[in-house]
Formats: sequence, structure tokens, C-alpha cells
Amino acid sequence: MTRRRSFSWFLSVAITAAVGLEAQPAITPSSTTAIAAASLASGQQLPSPPTQDNGAPRVNVSRRHRRAAEKLFLAGVKAIENNVPGTAEKCFLQAHGIDPNNQRYPLSAEVARQYVVAQLVQRAEKEKLLGDKDASLVAIEEAMRLDPQNPLVTKYFDAPKTEASASPPALRALRDKAAPPIILAPQKGDHAFHLRADERSLILQVLNVYGVQATIDSSVISRRIHFDTDEVDFAEAANLIELATDTFLVPLDSFHVFVAADTKENRNKYERYTTETIYFPGLANTELADMGNIARNVFGAEHVAIDPGHGAITVRTPEPDSEVLNEVYAELLGGRSVLQLEVHLYEIDKTKATNVGMILPTSTTIFNVPSEVKSILSNNASLVNEILKSDPALAGNYEAILAALIASGALTGTVFNSPFAVFGGGLTEMGLDLSGVSVNMLLNSSDARSLDQLELRVLDQEDATIRSGERYPIMTSSFSSLGSGSSSSASTIPQIQYQDLGLTLKVRPRIELNNDVSLDLDLKVSSLAGASLNNIPILANRQYTGVVSVRLGDSALIVSDLSKQESLELTGVPGLDDIPGLSGATNRQDTKDIMELAIMITPHVIRQGHQETVGPMLLLPRP
Repeated sequence: MTRRRSFSWFLSVAITAAVGLEAQPAITPSSTTAIAAASLASGQQLPSPPTQDNGAPRVNVSRRHRRAAEKLFLAGVKAIENNVPGTAEKCFLQAHGIDPNNQRYPLSAEVARQYVVAQLVQRAEKEKLLGDKDASLVAIEEAMRLDPQNPLVTKYFDAPKTEASASPPALRALRDKAAPPIILAPQKGDHAFHLRADERSLILQVLNVYGVQATIDSSVISRRIHFDTDEVDFAEAANLIELATDTFLVPLDSFHVFVAADTKENRNKYERYTTETIYFPGLANTELADMGNIARNVFGAEHVAIDPGHGAITVRTPEPDSEVLNEVYAELLGGRSVLQLEVHLYEIDKTKATNVGMILPTSTTIFNVPSEVKSILSNNASLVNEILKSDPALAGNYEAILAALIASGALTGTVFNSPFAVFGGGLTEMGLDLSGVSVNMLLNSSDARSLDQLELRVLDQEDATIRSGERYPIMTSSFSSLGSGSSSSASTIPQIQYQDLGLTLKVRPRIELNNDVSLDLDLKVSSLAGASLNNIPILANRQYTGVVSVRLGDSALIVSDLSKQESLELTGVPGLDDIPGLSGATNRQDTKDIMELAIMITPHVIRQGHQETVGPMLLLPRP
């Protein structure tokens, strides 16, 4: 019995001392019980119970009534340990009614009343944090009714009156900015802790060392833990407290925090969120959607609004997550390298045509020259006599007389009017008609070269497309419509599809780890094949795809023979060209047409993105 009285008496004294401290927003019975237990365990001598001499005569109380009052007192102490201060106050008052001589009972009742007031103040703080001002005001009014002189209650209760007496609030200007986040201002210094206490008492004791007052939510359980640390500052101590008790801290002002169990529900209720609009100029809609997915899937942001028209994302996340999200976005956007591609297109067209040789007739005429001359002179005797009269010296010169006749135009259609060749002599001199023989000596050669030089800037792993040619219209179908009148008003509506003819080159550069550049090449050449199907032209396509890896500053060269045509035509007597000395007796017509294409691509890095192998590790401030 003596031990019980000592423990209960010290508990009441410890509680009374705790109530007397100024600016203690959170008072819990577990903390005072732990302090009392620690004092008893250390063997400290407890002071004698305080007594008040109010001048009232002492009342004779029997031993049985004193035992009954003591039992009620112990029941009140147990109610305080179970966090039921209202029941404890009733027990203490009943004990005082049975034994009015013991002054501990009214003091303990006063302490229990202070517990009730503290709980009401704590409830008001919680409701205010949740945004329910009506419930917060009801709790404060109840605390005011129980203890009108309590400084915590009067200080809290004066705030609504001050706001009510003030002038009507003005609308906030658009240029005003949101208030900055609340930053704790704990006392500086490092402290070591070696505590064995329940979680609620541990949080109060550790934070109180740094001058920070804590309001603890009812979701924080009371289990005893061991907390041993070396010299740590406030930031490290707060982090260790959160890890050891599975809680999180919400700053209320510079010296007060609200502590709740670290659950998703409590995070949504108490944690402060920021709404931020982040602009991404120049990003495509698909890339903007990827940025939104990062906020949703990686950071767990429940409210993400994408505005493709302005290239912006509005995200609502907790304050620490917002800072890390901005760093991640900056890391991603700063990681794109920019390359410049120098592209040279060389097109070479060569044409060579030769037509050299002799074309002999398929049939000819062979005649005896003396007999043919005699026949012509006899048939034109009158003309011959006139020539001899004018020039008697020509008598007997038949060739000269024949030449004079041909020159005067008197002879036409004879074998001597066309080219001929003679061979033999005397009466056997023969003539060969050469009117069907032709000799060709033709050479036609052309060499055309064209150069296109382009410079492209492209992001790493983005496609760059080069087109050189024309867009050819192809009618794929047509529709005919008849008017309401005669058939002459019918109209035909064609359906036209444009096809790219010429060269199409797609390049996708990729910077490798050793700073080499890999080029994904896709080359396509389209042209008309010269034939059609159902009046739709057929296209001839040539395509090349491949990957080329080059060093920075080096060039990748692609050479292609677009077309090569060669033809040879022989005209003459079969076998005559094979006789030695008669190779020119056959006509040779040779044609060569060659078209070549050469593409040279040289990559250069204009802006280097990430040069390190691994980016920085960004840790989220919560589990």
C-alpha cells in the first residue's frame, strides 16, 4: 500500500508540474508516466506532498473511507494512463468528497481537467489543419468553458475575435504570390539520445530538446522502443524519429509540428500539396504525354492535367516531391544532344553514242564501161556532133565528150550520173554502181554532274528526311455525275494521288558511348517505269536500308548505280567485218548511258547532352 501511495502521489505532482509549464500544446499521460517511472528507477527521493492551509477544520475520516478514496484515486490515475482524463477527473473529485483532508485529490482533479483542455486544444488544431473551422471553434469553446484562464485557450480563442473585428478582407491581387512553405527554426546544436520509452513520449522528448513542440495525432500508437543515437542535429534526429516510429512531421509554424502515422490516408489529409504549371516549349504531344506519365507513375501524382495547346503540364504533388520532379524534368530535357549533318548529293550522268563505218547496199549494178559509153554516144549522136563542132579537139576522146554531156544536163538517169567505181582495163573495163553506199563518222558524248549540299540540325535519335525530285500526280479513280438536264451536262471528278518521285533519304543519328555516331540510313529512289496498268503508271523503286557507324568528323559514303544502259548495232554484209582489211566495211552504232549517285554524310556534334555514364540519383523525401 505504501508503494502505491508513493507512485500515485508522485504521478500527481509530475502532472501538476507539466501543467504549470507554459506553451505546452501537447500533454500526454504516457509522457508523465514515463518521467515518473524513470525517476523511480533512478532512485531519486520524492518530495513530500504539498499541502494547503486553507483554514478549514480537519474532518475525521475513518480508515475505511480513506481506503475507498485511495481506490478512487488509483482508478483516476489508471484512467489518465488510458488517456481518459474526463473519467479521471470524476474519480479524483469523488475521492476528495470522501476524504477532504487529502489535498492531492483536488490537485489531481485540476490536472485531469488540464488534460481535457489539452485534448480539446489538440483536437482544435487537427480540425483547423483539416480545414473544418466550425469543428475547431466548437472544441475551443468547450476548452474555454472548462478553463477560461488557460493561456493556450485564451491565445487560441482570441484569433477569431481579432479577425471578426478587423476590416473586411480585400481581394488578393493577381500579382500576389502564394505564401512560401513553412520552415521549422529549431535550436542549433547536436545531441545524443539513449531513451527507452513509448513512441509518443519519445517524439515529445526528442523534439523538445531542439525547442520544437509537437501535436501528436491519435493514429500514432504507443509502443515502447529503444532509441540510441550519437550526436545528431535536428534534421537527422527528425529523420530517425520518422523511421523509428513510422510517422511524418507536418510543420505548423516555426516551432510547432503535427505528427501523424505515415499512412496514405494521413498523407492525403495532412501533407501540404503544391500545384505547379510546368512549360515544355518545343515538345511534341507524345513527348508531353510521356512527361505526364512520369508524374503519375513515378511520383504517384493523382492530379496531372496536360495542355497540348500551350505545351504545359499542371501537377499537384507534395512540396518535396515537386522539387524532385522539377530536377528530373531538367535532367531529361538537358539530356538531348544536337547534331549537324552535312549531306552532299552527287549525281553523275554519262551518255556516249558513236556511229562509225560503211553501209553497203544489198544489191548493185555492174556494167562494161566501153560498151555503156558507146551506147550513150550513139543514142545522142546529134549532141555529140554539136560538141565536136564547137571543140574539134575532142574527137576520139569519148570520156571527155561523155563528161560534157553530163555537165550540160543532157544526160539523166544513166549509170554515169551516180557514183561508180571502175576496175579492169581496155575492152574489159568494168564499172560498179555505188549509189547505195554510205559512210558514217558520228560521235556524240555528254557528261553531266550535279551537286546538292545540305546542312541539317537534328536531335539525337530523331529522324531527318531529305527529298529531291518531284511530286507526280496519278489519277487513281474518277467519278461521273449526271445533271438534271441532258447528258451533255455530265461532269467527271478525278481522284488524284501525288507520289514522290526521285530521291528520299531518311537519317537517324545516335551518339554511342565512345562518342561514335551510328547512322540509320533509309534510301529510296522512285521513278516511272514507262508502263501503265489501267492507265495508272507503274513505278520503279530502289531502296537501301542499313546502319553505318563513323567517328565524329568522318564521312559515310553511299554510291549507287541508278541505271546503266549499253547497246551495239551492226549494219553490213555478214562476215565482211571479219575479213582482214575490211573491218571498216561494216557500220557500228554504239550507245552507252550511265547514271550514278553518291551520297556523303558527315556528322558533327553541336551540343553534347549527358557526358557522364550515369545521371545523378534523386531520392524522394518519403518512402
